[in-house]
Amino acid sequence: MSKYVVSWTNTRAKAKADQKAVLDAFEAWTPPAGISEMLVRADGNGGGLIIETDDVKVIAEAIAPFAGWLDYEIVPVLDIQVGVDLIKANL
Repeated sequence: MSKYVVSWTNTRAKAKADQKAVLDAFEAWTPPAGISEMLVRADGNGGGLIIETDDVKVIAEAIAPFAGWLDYEIVPVLDIQVGVDLIKANL
């Protein structure tokens, strides 16, 4: 399984009507399996989640309902010890 950090910003959901629409869509949304954490930024301008999946399509389907309001960044990540070991092996 691969792990991804998905972060979003509310760059297009500034009007109250848009914010309400995003919240309504979120309340109707069923998160996909594999999400281990879901977070909101303390400043209210976005959030993020951590998901493990073998199929990137799962992520695309999960964020599609919000694509009209939110901007996304999807980054594949490694567990810290794996990353440290890779760096050490290449020093």
